Amino acid sequence: MNDSNKAFVTRMRPSILLIFVGSLVLTIGPCRSSSPSKGISDAADWIMYGRTYDEQRFSPLNHINEQNVSELGLVSSRDIPTS
Repeated sequence: MNDSNKAFVTRMRPSILLIFVGSLVLTIGPCRSSSPSKGISDAADWIMYGRTYDEQRFSPLNHINEQNVSELGLVSSRDIPTS
């Protein structure tokens, strides 16, 4: 690589880095929306670990309430051997 090519590459690095960071910001920005995507209208669907993009983590469902919470029980368990 000759000196003029090295100078060109050195001048282009900040531009390439700026383009990369800008595209990353533009890509991640819409993902931080507080509402689920328009295609998902059912509140029962947890599209990710925290249910919504802003990690709401609370279910809007009302099947379990103060009157029937005492009816809940253990469904399954498994003993894990210790050594």
